[in-house]
Amino acid sequence: MTPIKKLKGHTNDVNQLLFTQDKKYLISASDDKKIIVWDWQNETKFKELKGHTKSVKSIIFDEDNQFLLSGGNDKKVIKWNAKTFEKVKEKKLPYLNIHQASIDKSATYFIRCGKEYQMELYNYQTFEEIQKMVISKRGILKCGFSHDNQYIIACNYNGQIL
Repeated sequence: MTPIKKLKGHTNDVNQLLFTQDKKYLISASDDKKIIVWDWQNETKFKELKGHTKSVKSIIFDEDNQFLLSGGNDKKVIKWNAKTFEKVKEKKLPYLNIHQASIDKSATYFIRCGKEYQMELYNYQTFEEIQKMVISKRGILKCGFSHDNQYIIACNYNGQIL
């Protein structure tokens, strides 16, 4: 299999890729501090989202695809308008790097996980911390909400699903 398209714009590892709901844009997050919005049809850079000062590790849309949430090694979480790609809200969190952020289906909460042994639950609207969860003796690699929003799931560097 050969690649369908080659998009050039990042200068370091790409950590995550997402398509917009209408498949018009591909969004990439990279260790080069960039989030790039690509026009998929025309194979061109549509917009570069500026705000992170270190590697961007996580990008995710909320359930309604109205907002994009990004997080990275600068401890920042940034909410972007998913139609205009303008910055809506930004907050530097008090913990270590953000490996992943995940939004619940009701867009009420988001969780953050990283190299340390804990996750935090935040209010999605205000970005205020609600609860800290210490769940592992090793760093947490990925985290998310179950499909029915009843559970928070995570996996660590030990190969455990928590």
